[in-house]
Amino acid sequence: MCAGGRMSYPFDDKKILERVPVGLPFSLSDLKKAIPAHCFKRSVIRSSYYVVHDLIVAYVFYFLANTYISFLSTPLAYLAWPVYWFCQASILTGLWVIGHECGHHAFSEYQWIDDTIGFILHSTLMTPYFSWKYSHRNHHANTNSLDNDKVYIPKRKSKVRWFANHFDPMNPIFTEHERIQVLLSDIGLLAVFYAIKLAVTYMEFRC
Repeated sequence: MCAGGRMSYPFDDKKILERVPVGLPFSLSDLKKAIPAHCFKRSVIRSSYYVVHDLIVAYVFYFLANTYISFLSTPLAYLAWPVYWFCQASILTGLWVIGHECGHHAFSEYQWIDDTIGFILHSTLMTPYFSWKYSHRNHHANTNSLDNDKVYIPKRKSKVRWFANHFDPMNPIFTEHERIQVLLSDIGLLAVFYAIKLAVTYMEFRC
């Protein structure tokens, strides 16, 4: 250990490169063949079951929290609400993941069903579905690429001319034919925000 807590290693670039694998003993095709065939079958019935299941559990958590936490003493209520938030967030994350799978066309055999379910779930959870779908697809196609990945890998400073914006249909991360659906994602989010505003106004009026 050297001064300042830094460790000094006699790095040898040549030896490091020798350790980098240059080829794999199997191909992508070999890997896919090793996976059982039933793993590639998409069932809209099974997928829909998980959506309904998570929605029911989310409602049960909501009902229990809003019905019984108010009867608890103040210290217990302060403890109960975070527990509820954690449990509810876990279920809603599951619904978000289902929307994620819709973006990968893994929900059913029909693209329009996947996009409809994904759009509804992600819009409700404040995620622009189509915008995310296209940028996420590019991410998977260019994972860890400093030149082509537009999501998680930082750009070189000299090449940063714009930022990835999932709300702007004209952002360069989207192609021309994707822009209308990106705009649809924005409209979906605005609709959810407006619905929340109406719900809050209604609750205030009732009180």
